[in-house]
Amino acid sequence: MRVSKDFGMAIRREALYEKATNLDAILKKFHFEQLYDQSLEFVSFGPFFGGDASGSCMKLPEKSGLTYIDDFFIFEAYFTEWCRVEVFGINL
Repeated sequence: MRVSKDFGMAIRREALYEKATNLDAILKKFHFEQLYDQSLEFVSFGPFFGGDASGSCMKLPEKSGLTYIDDFFIFEAYFTEWCRVEVFGINL
C-alpha cells in the first residue's frame, strides 16, 4: 500500500476493527473525501501539509483508542518525485 511520501499516516485495519474505530469518522475529521490508499491490512491518509501538523494528526487516532506505533504511524519524509513509499505487513 502506498503512503504519502511527503507526510502521511498508515493505520492497521485490524486495529480499527479491534478498537471499534469508525474509519468514516476519521476521514471526516481529517477533511478527506477518500483514503490515500488501502490494502487488505492497512489504510493510509495524506498528504498532510507541514511537519508541525504531526502532533494534531496523532491526537485524532489516539482519541479513537488507537495506539501510536502499535496501531498507526505517521510517515514524515521528503523524497524526489521518482520515488514511491509503500508499506507491507509481516506476519509475526
